Amino acid sequence: MRPLRDQVIARSPYVGVKLPANDRPQVQPLETAEVFALIEALPDRYRGLAVLGAGGRLRSGEALGVSTDELDFLRARSRFASSS
Repeated sequence: MRPLRDQVIARSPYVGVKLPANDRPQVQPLETAEVFALIEALPDRYRGLAVLGAGGRLRSGEALGVSTDELDFLRARSRFASSS
C-alpha cells in the first residue's frame, strides 16, 4: 500500500522535514597485517572469535551467536543459519 498514490493521505508528512547532518567518520577497515596483530594481541580465549569475525565478516553479535554445528572444523568452512 502506498498512502499518497492510493490517496489515503493528501500529502506526505515528511514534506519540509530536514534530515540531521551525517557527521560520522567513514569506517576504515583494518589492513590484513593489523588484523593479524590484533589477533596476536588478544588472550587465547578470544582469538577464535576475532578470526571468525574478520574471516566471516561477522559483526560482534553475529559472531557471538554462532554455534559449533555451524562450523566445519575439518574442512575449515562455516555455514551460518539465519537468526530470524
